[in-house]
Amino acid sequence: MPYKSNARLIQQCLEALNELTGQEFLLQGDQLIGADRQVRLLVEARKSLTSTTAGTLISQLQPEQASGKLLMTEYINPVLAEQFRKAGLQFVDAQGNAFIQQPDFFLFICGQKHTAKSQSQPGAFTKTGMLLVFMLLKKPALLEATYRQLAAELSISLGKLTGIMQELADQGYLTRHKQGRRELRQLHQSKQLMQTWVENYPQQLQRHLQKEAFTSDQPDCFERIDAASLPLLWGGEVAAAGYTQGYLQPQKALVYISGEQLPQLLRHARLRKIKPGEYPERVIEVVEPFLPLEKLQGKQEGLADPLLVYAELLSSLEPRNLETARKLYEHYLDTADQ
Repeated sequence: MPYKSNARLIQQCLEALNELTGQEFLLQGDQLIGADRQVRLLVEARKSLTSTTAGTLISQLQPEQASGKLLMTEYINPVLAEQFRKAGLQFVDAQGNAFIQQPDFFLFICGQKHTAKSQSQPGAFTKTGMLLVFMLLKKPALLEATYRQLAAELSISLGKLTGIMQELADQGYLTRHKQGRRELRQLHQSKQLMQTWVENYPQQLQRHLQKEAFTSDQPDCFERIDAASLPLLWGGEVAAAGYTQGYLQPQKALVYISGEQLPQLLRHARLRKIKPGEYPERVIEVVEPFLPLEKLQGKQEGLADPLLVYAELLSSLEPRNLETARKLYEHYLDTADQ
């Protein structure tokens, strides 16, 4: 059965679909069934979507399953609608956007505007909460630290930390119990917590990062950037290529480096700013890290943590990156406890 908490959303999507088509679609259990029985689809309901959620859905969609599934959600913008159509991911939203492709039935409508008010994110997945969740997923041993130690580790206030930990507990991601004077803590549903972090990454972290795009007239500019001689980390496509043994051929580069070290990088790799109206073949995005580099360090020297690289690939929505994201997930991230 679809989640009860999504019952109203599902009803809104059904009403929108029936109005669009002039037909009567019904939900039986977790299946959408058309009046003529020619459409029969397994429904998955999600209250909201981000570009990263969409990327996750597309990357995990098996071709043989696509024709039998239907996503229901509050709103899908035109860009995501086109991405879903190309990937074969069928959907209906509560605003009247839809894509259904069956042997005797085809529907594709996009561009209907979102009328509902946006809901605020819980504190566990605002910018500060995202920093804490990232570190807990990367280093679960931090759960053994005191709240004061954790707050100092992430340079956040004790009050904010306490509130975020309470929200994680309320959402079932964290259990706490006393053993004498100590509080013992344990993460639960780690995979779901990780996916929620990834889905919130574009809005809560990525868009706040200080970044600037550069290019170079030197064909070997990527090779000139050496993480062993400069304090930096590769992210994005270059890191993904490293983790997947070259499965992805990088077209864009992303480098995490502090603003203090940026002049040295520009000289070393002979980088220059991209001119207005210029679309260079080689693009290097330089990003101020949201945590010290040693905290973002991943499984291989000089590469950002796989969780961060996974989120970057999914947020790009580029098909070749989504396929690489799936491989990265299977090899490095699909080991967390359920």
